[in-house]
Amino acid sequence: MRKQILTAILMTFFAASFLTAQTQKQIIIETKNTVLVFTVDNDKRLYQSYLGEKLDGAAEYSALKAGDEEAYPTYGNEYLFEPAMKITHADGNQSLELEFVNSTSEKTSDDITATKILLKDPQYPVEVTLNFKTYYNEDVIEQWVSVKHNEKGDITLYNYASSALSFDAHDYWLTQFHGDWAEEMHIQESKLTSGIKTIDSKLGTRAHMYQTPVFFVSFDKQSDENSGELIAGTLAWSGSFQFQFEVDPENT
Repeated sequence: MRKQILTAILMTFFAASFLTAQTQKQIIIETKNTVLVFTVDNDKRLYQSYLGEKLDGAAEYSALKAGDEEAYPTYGNEYLFEPAMKITHADGNQSLELEFVNSTSEKTSDDITATKILLKDPQYPVEVTLNFKTYYNEDVIEQWVSVKHNEKGDITLYNYASSALSFDAHDYWLTQFHGDWAEEMHIQESKLTSGIKTIDSKLGTRAHMYQTPVFFVSFDKQSDENSGELIAGTLAWSGSFQFQFEVDPENT
């Protein structure tokens, strides 16, 4: 199998580039070799429908269902796993529900497209914008998240991930890097099991000391130099960071 590399970040890099939605409820993001599809379901929430090799024609894209994984899951509703965002509103309520409002896309060059997806809580004046910049020929996506509120008092943010991707495979293998000064890139590989695997640094500007903000996740089997399918992720800049990898009961 041809080795594929996607890239994800905080700002987040992962392979793909954007096209305008084929339908009102579908947002298609693609690069030369990869496609990421979001769908707005009847509940007005945004779901990740697909991430992988390009599909063959418009009919295959339109046949994709919304899926079960929200594009940016939040704390305080029926979602039971690690949320991308957790907040406390000014009135003390900790629930957050994000509904799709609109999306815009602008092609800034032959290679680069910028897309914004606006989500909003139906009860509170809290908005979350998923920002994407795609590099078509390089098979790279840059992603980050913007948060805005107009509540009468302060809100508290606990979690606010730059990216929350979901995958569907039989097995997952994580490749991570660690080390100390001048020997930062020691490699370790392990199989992900149920629960949460966390790689983080609390050292501020010294992010490459002990834990390096770079990872690979291989699907179904361990990848090597010439074969396998994986996603590669890195941060846009160093600093304190956290990557979390959670395998749920459905093996997602």
